[in-house]
Amino acid sequence: RLHSEPDLNSIGCLILDEVHEGDVHTDFLLLLLRDALIKGKLKIKIVLMSATLKAEDFCAYLEKANSSPLKPVYIEGRMFPVDEYYLEDAVEWVRFATDTTKDSKGKGKGKGAIARIEEKKELAFDKLRKAAATKDKDFSDLAIDALAMWEPRQAA
Repeated sequence: RLHSEPDLNSIGCLILDEVHEGDVHTDFLLLLLRDALIKGKLKIKIVLMSATLKAEDFCAYLEKANSSPLKPVYIEGRMFPVDEYYLEDAVEWVRFATDTTKDSKGKGKGKGAIARIEEKKELAFDKLRKAAATKDKDFSDLAIDALAMWEPRQAA
C-alpha cells in the first residue's frame, strides 16, 4: 500500500499486531511511519499490539513523532492452553495415503525400487521413534508409509 499511496490518506488507523517479534518488515515499517509522522507527512493513528512487548520502549521510540505524551493501554488477558500437533498427526486425521507403487525417483516396483521403499519406511520409523515429542506415540503403517515417501522439495 505504501507504494501506491505513500501518504496513506485513505487510512485513519493502522493496527500492527505482534510488534515484539521484530522482523525486518515490521521494523522497517515502524521506521518509515515514525519518520513520516515526524516530518508531518502522515496523519494517522497507529495501534501497536503485542502480548509481550515493552510498551515503554515503543513509546520512547515514537514519542518524538507525537505532539503529546504517549500513554500505553494495558489490557488484561489470559493464557489459553495450546495443543501441539505434528505432520504425522495430520496424516492420521486425513487418512493420507501415498502412491507406494513408485519410489521417489518415479521408477516402478522392481526389486531395487521395493528395497528403496522399505529402506525409506525403516528410516522414517526410526526418525519418528527418536523424536522427543513422539516417544510415547504409536504410528500406523499409513503414517509411516506417507512420511517415508514424502519428499520435502516436491509440491503436489
